[in-house]
Amino acid sequence: MSTCTAHTPVLTISTCTAHTPVLTMSTCTAHTPVLTMSTCTAHTPVLTMSTCTAQTPVLSMSSCTSHTPVLTMSTCTANTPVLTMSTCTAHTPVLTMSTCTAHTPVLTMSTCTAHTPVLTMSTCTAHTPVLTMSTCTAHTPVLTMSTCTAHTPVLTMSTCTAHTPVLTMSTCTAHTPVLTTYTGTVHTPVLTMSTCTAHTPVFTMST
Repeated sequence: MSTCTAHTPVLTISTCTAHTPVLTMSTCTAHTPVLTMSTCTAHTPVLTMSTCTAQTPVLSMSSCTSHTPVLTMSTCTANTPVLTMSTCTAHTPVLTMSTCTAHTPVLTMSTCTAHTPVLTMSTCTAHTPVLTMSTCTAHTPVLTMSTCTAHTPVLTMSTCTAHTPVLTMSTCTAHTPVLTTYTGTVHTPVLTMSTCTAHTPVFTMST
């Protein structure tokens, strides 16, 4: 994990094989993650995130193969993400995000078929996203995110099937994520992150 500024995690995970994400995260500014994820194989998302302003993520995701979402996020104003997702093929989610007020993303995702996540995001408080995602089938993540405090996401993800990560994130203090995951099935990473002090993430990932 490289050096980052206050309140800003910087993460790198090595090259992946099939069904395994590859993640890198560059130095970012206060409260502002910057994320990139390299090209991977079937059932594996490909994610890039450009440098963003304070508290304002900017996200894009490259073309995907079968069972792989395609995501783009336009440049947003301070504290206000704006998200769109392109037309998808079979097994690919379609995502739209409505106009939001300052500091408050509002996200909805249309009904999908097998291998396709369904996502909704409720109105949130200042700087605080609230996310839920329905039960998934094979190759499809299941995600829920509870109401969090200012600048502090709280994430949980239910148990899913093969090729599907299982993630939970406990309530954290301001600017400080705390992450844990359940043991997953075949081709499923297992990640745990211990309780951290303010502004300081601490994480471990199993073999």
